[in-house]
Amino acid sequence: MIIDAWAQHPTLRHAQDEIFDSLRRWNRQDPPAEPIPVEMTIRTMDEAGVAQSLISAWVAPRNVMISNDEVAQFVSEYPARLVGVGSCGPAFSP
Repeated sequence: MIIDAWAQHPTLRHAQDEIFDSLRRWNRQDPPAEPIPVEMTIRTMDEAGVAQSLISAWVAPRNVMISNDEVAQFVSEYPARLVGVGSCGPAFSP
């Protein structure tokens, strides 16, 4: 059984973020205009022979690209295929 230990299902704000502009230019793709259905991630997993994926939230320095609540929603749609991994900010002490 193949388990992907680090994956994300992109939210629309994640997929449209300017951080990926150079990748989109390289691939000659426009950012998506509509939310990407979780079924697309599951279909991609099937094509790659991946049984389960640990999907994580993504907090960038300037915004939350994929929130813990969104990860929980994705997992609720495919609980046998997706395992949620929460994210939290690091705690710094002086």
